[in-house]
Amino acid sequence: MTMTAESRRMSEADRAGLAARSPEGHAAKSMHIRGREEEWIQIQANTFKNWVNVNLRECGLEVQDLAQDFTDGTRLVALVETLQKRKLRHNKRPQSQPHALENITIALDAIQEDGIKLVNIGNTDIQNGNVKLILGLIWSLIAHYQLGASNFPPKKLMLAWLKAVLPDCNIKNFTSDWNNGINLSALLDYCRPGLLPNWQRLSPNNGPENCKRAMDIAEREFKIPMVLEPQHFASPHLDELSGMTYLSYFMKEEDSPGYYSTLNWVKNQIPNLRINNFRTDWNDGLAAAALVKSKGGPVPGFRQINNKPENWVSNLDIAMKGAQKIGVSPVMESRDIANPNVEYLGVMAWAAQFQWIQDKQGPGELLEVKMGGNKCRVGEKCEFLIDIHDKSQVAMDQVTAEVSGPSGPINIEFDPRDGKGHFTAKEFGMH
Repeated sequence: MTMTAESRRMSEADRAGLAARSPEGHAAKSMHIRGREEEWIQIQANTFKNWVNVNLRECGLEVQDLAQDFTDGTRLVALVETLQKRKLRHNKRPQSQPHALENITIALDAIQEDGIKLVNIGNTDIQNGNVKLILGLIWSLIAHYQLGASNFPPKKLMLAWLKAVLPDCNIKNFTSDWNNGINLSALLDYCRPGLLPNWQRLSPNNGPENCKRAMDIAEREFKIPMVLEPQHFASPHLDELSGMTYLSYFMKEEDSPGYYSTLNWVKNQIPNLRINNFRTDWNDGLAAAALVKSKGGPVPGFRQINNKPENWVSNLDIAMKGAQKIGVSPVMESRDIANPNVEYLGVMAWAAQFQWIQDKQGPGELLEVKMGGNKCRVGEKCEFLIDIHDKSQVAMDQVTAEVSGPSGPINIEFDPRDGKGHFTAKEFGMH
């Protein structure tokens, strides 16, 4: 039987496409494949190869055939060196199979040392050109180094951020929702307001044209590489992992237009705090609480919040409960955000939701507490009055009063009908 060049390419693509659905590939299970499967497969294999070449570009190497070009380990080592920003000792000119296997082992060991779990893949699989496992390995590298994902599925966090920054687009997936190019145009306009202000007027019937225009602008303005060709992005056979790979360039940590668009908004919203990232600057809960309060959300005891590590989770609990009351849904749990190695995309997706919450005064700014006299003496009754500035926003029966002394809360008498109350101080100090 004679195999043509075209049939050889399809044979490799057939093997490659299995990676997206194999446990070994760490990829999504039970994907819905629409239309001709061979087109779906080719798009994914081509996208992943392009992603590899983008990362190999700085060292002057290139991959043409996923089954053949990793067999001596030199390009795999170079890829890992680029991703990890360090050099690995290896045989740069392997002359034998043992040398090649050793190179591949060096690369796989370095990958695992960085916390990436490799399942059912060894040096012989790569040398033998097992494209299914090679493509699964590449997806693991994309998820870890481009998206920082470890404990959370990257799909969940990516979707959470996209939904947060594009609330009018009703995004549900990484395939059909992007074929007509409208949502991609909206994403560009989010990254730089005014870049594509008329994205809502684009015709959904001009998908290939819309995708090409948006991807050209993304490459020109933000240097986002076309690891996915415009006609593939507009194709009804676009596979999920290819869509995720391309869109991940818009939200890469500290190196993407979407990341900085969200971060700059947060900085402007809470200028009194120095927020420079979506990881360690959020662990203690102070930034989260300040963001909630900046939108008028309830943050009980805001002024008493401190950044001692033992209080981080409780601080975040308070902030996230307040956020929910103004319409911001949680993306991760408080204990996850309190972890210094928190997945930045989860924090970024949560913070991005605040951009569309209407600014309003918090309850604390809508009323004023007035004392009955200039001084309050120990053993004497101290009277106070709660005065509401705008009764259309806050009713007196919604108000509760509490007085804390140096040793903690003290008993008070408070009548919500007229906002009057009193207490007796039993010790010296601030009340």
